[in-house]
Amino acid sequence: MSEFSARSEKRRRVQTLLPVFQELEDLAHTGAQLCKRSRDLQRAAPVNLEEICHFASQLRMGVPAKLPLDAKSLPLAPLPAGFWLPFPTLEEEIPNATALATGLRRCPPPHVSLQPSQTSGAAWAVQLRALPPATSVLFTVDGSVPRLGSKSTMQATQAPVLLAEGAQVCAVAAAAGKHLSDVITVKTPNAKVAAPSEPAKVAPKKATSKSSFRNDLLLADSDDD
Repeated sequence: MSEFSARSEKRRRVQTLLPVFQELEDLAHTGAQLCKRSRDLQRAAPVNLEEICHFASQLRMGVPAKLPLDAKSLPLAPLPAGFWLPFPTLEEEIPNATALATGLRRCPPPHVSLQPSQTSGAAWAVQLRALPPATSVLFTVDGSVPRLGSKSTMQATQAPVLLAEGAQVCAVAAAAGKHLSDVITVKTPNAKVAAPSEPAKVAPKKATSKSSFRNDLLLADSDDD
């Protein structure tokens, strides 16, 4: 009798814990999917600003609230006033949402200021400053795109970058766990710009004593008749 009671108690405990095990299994499965999506986003290629703005413009035409949709997210009822197609469907949202998430991981471009240099041997001083959440600025002066690990890429400091006339600096912002920003290119102008040549001044023709005016025209005496 005691053995039967013990088995019944174990069976009751298992039945009580089964919903908990099922819930934990669902949470583990959901967590594994989220981790996989996070890894995919980190490996995804960065998107440009044009793609982000294109998808953002579609979001402004969202689905009206409580509108019945079919399996492809197409409306099953007439759209109310003020709404129109196309709005993002499930087939479009998944890749575009991935692109948007990747774009959010891109650093903002660095702030660049250009001032005449006060140091001999350089004409211009370029100040490069990272904007949060970026923490550093990478730059090149040979016209190449700044990249991590590149021999021509340098990291900006608080000191300005000294350049000659007609030189070029390319800069990107960087931060841990984020993609590099868009490239900012600055070309230093010539310090001395040649003044535009003025047209030669022609002295006005003076009327002589043998001249007269007729209909605002200067005529010689021989043309009076």
